[in-house]
Amino acid sequence: MSCTRAGAAFLVDAYHHLNVVPFDLRALGLLDAFVTGGGYKYCQLGEGNAFLRVPPDRRMRPVLTGWFAEFHALEEGRSGGVDGPGPRIRLRSPDRAARPVRAAGRPAP
Repeated sequence: MSCTRAGAAFLVDAYHHLNVVPFDLRALGLLDAFVTGGGYKYCQLGEGNAFLRVPPDRRMRPVLTGWFAEFHALEEGRSGGVDGPGPRIRLRSPDRAARPVRAAGRPAP
């Protein structure tokens, strides 16, 4: 990979590739690449499902990965108001995939 020889990181946005055509990091020569993608569209995993694959030899870690990953905000004992975990997540990330489950009278997972 040219980026590796130059000492640069290589990022592949695989969002529209996943679950559409085969995606094999080894076969594609991407073992040293960062790969990002999401499961909402073609994998039908629901909203808010995404990933960043970091090559095994990298020691860097993200400083901020988004508001969904701020787990301290989801601690038990917080109020149920808009700042609480339930309503905040429901308002900002509606999960349309859970509608049939709720319609059947079962609680959403």
